[in-house]
Amino acid sequence: MKMWKPCSNIPPAMRELFRRLLAIGILLFLAAPQLIAQTSSFAYSEESTWGGGEDFKLFDEGKRLRNEQKWREAIAVFQKLRQQFPQSVYADDAQFWIAYCFKKQGDKTEEAFRNYEKLVQEHPQSSWVDDAEAEMVELARDLVAQGKSEYRRYVDTALEKESRMARLQALLALGDLKDRKAIPLLVDILNKEKDAAIRLRAMMMLEEFEAPEAMPAVLQTLKTEENKDIKLRALYYLENVYDERALAVLLELLRTEKDPDLRLRTLYVLEEMSSSAAAPALLEVLQNDADPNLRLRALYALEELNDERVVPALLNVLSKKEENHDLKLRALYMLEEIDDLRAIPGLLQVLKTETDANLRLRALYGLEKHKDSVAAQEVLAALLEVLRDEKDSELRLRALYILEDMESAEGIPALIELLAKEQDSNLRLRALYILEKSDDSRAVPALIHVLANDEDANLRLRALYALEDKDAPEVVPAFIETLRNDSEANLRLRAIAALEETQDERAITPLIDAAKSDSNREVRSRALVALRAFDDERAAAALIEFLQREYKE
Repeated sequence: MKMWKPCSNIPPAMRELFRRLLAIGILLFLAAPQLIAQTSSFAYSEESTWGGGEDFKLFDEGKRLRNEQKWREAIAVFQKLRQQFPQSVYADDAQFWIAYCFKKQGDKTEEAFRNYEKLVQEHPQSSWVDDAEAEMVELARDLVAQGKSEYRRYVDTALEKESRMARLQALLALGDLKDRKAIPLLVDILNKEKDAAIRLRAMMMLEEFEAPEAMPAVLQTLKTEENKDIKLRALYYLENVYDERALAVLLELLRTEKDPDLRLRTLYVLEEMSSSAAAPALLEVLQNDADPNLRLRALYALEELNDERVVPALLNVLSKKEENHDLKLRALYMLEEIDDLRAIPGLLQVLKTETDANLRLRALYGLEKHKDSVAAQEVLAALLEVLRDEKDSELRLRALYILEDMESAEGIPALIELLAKEQDSNLRLRALYILEKSDDSRAVPALIHVLANDEDANLRLRALYALEDKDAPEVVPAFIETLRNDSEANLRLRAIAALEETQDERAITPLIDAAKSDSNREVRSRALVALRAFDDERAAAALIEFLQREYKE
């Protein structure tokens, strides 16, 4: 029976309920039974009524069994209804549910298919026909996947049916079958089909196939299609299928399209293509577009080109006080990669005036690229200014790392001042590493001061390491002082090793004292070993005394 056209996304059981409610509404609205008989297109049997006939009782029983998932019992009841009441208003419904119950059994796919087909053939005016044809396509797909190729024709011919649901289901089936023979058909649908949902499905399948042979049709779609979703899907296709012919279409789309989502996706595709021919259009977006998301995406696309033409535009972004933060940050990343001397003034300006610490930090990374260039002095001056004036510890630490690589004597006074005044142990430790590498004698007093006075044992140890490489007369007394007075055994051990390396006779007496009286056994033993390296009577006498004492014990 044909009462109304169901929506494809409403479950069959719900559609059935809606149909019954609609029928009841009609009966309540129309007062005269004879008027109902004249205007209704339904064929009634004598026993058939909407509420209490025998056919209704059978139909109601079949539904109950169906809802309880008693598939075989439900089929038997629905079949009985059709046999006893072939003219019932429930005959087409019963046929649909017979097919449905076969399908739900799992191993009755062909039986389900034949029963859906029977519904279409025997009840062509039923509102269940669209559902049945869509179900047939789905079942045909499963049967083809099982090796029953004779069902393939149902998938192909469904694309020609009037039923929108069946055509959509056919497209889904073709996609699931992964058959590239479907590509020409999909292209034809894209070119000729009037239903937007079906064109969209065809476009999605061409994307999944990554079919280069569809390129002309896809480009034509971008030129003429009015449906946004289809155009978006065409752009996704272009991200996966590279073709130089697409560039001109994309650039025109970027120039003329008003929709921000389509323009954004176009920029993504241009980024993937990475064509220098797109640079002018990308720069136009960067410099003049009002949408910060589009400008940022244009920056990413320009970054892929690594084109020096972009440097002035990047500096322009950095120069604007109210410019979008993400745009500035991306511009700094790009300037770092391009490594262009024209960037230095802009980087210095960011470092001096920008309030955002992340941007200043990124500017430091950019300047690091130029530490060995003709602009090295400018970079050094900026780094020293950071150490002197910057409050952010991370920026100051980055400046120290760059100074370490530059190995410039001009930075020594700033490092010495840092050791004297700085509270941050990480910064002071990095300064010690730099001074350790330096041959500048100005560093020695600062290192000795740290070794003798700093509360942080790690910093004292690092200062001791740094002093080991310094050829200065005051170094040995500093080591002796550490051996005698430092509370940390590992520092006293290191001081012994340093004194042993110097071979300075001033170390002998302190080493003897340590061997005799240090509270740490390992330190005492290490002092004795160090004494063996000295060709001195005092050292020899101490060793003999130690051996005699050990022998007596």
